[in-house]
Amino acid sequence: MGFLHQLHLLLWKNISLKRRGPWVLAFEIFIPLVLFFILLGLRQKKPAIPVKEVCKCHHHLILSSHLIVADVIHSKHD
Repeated sequence: MGFLHQLHLLLWKNISLKRRGPWVLAFEIFIPLVLFFILLGLRQKKPAIPVKEVCKCHHHLILSSHLIVADVIHSKHD
């Protein structure tokens, strides 16, 4: 069976299954759209909070044990 023939059969099967359950199709389209617009509304209502604290890491390689040690220095920028 060729690729295009398999694709045609798969699309035909998908469309015939969607015709049998119109409510399922409506919810498959409606629910993701509702969730998208809820997230979009929340994002517009409350923008992201800027982060003022910066973490600087200095990595050191310990050759004898093959470990990486990180010295973490927290500094606040005003």
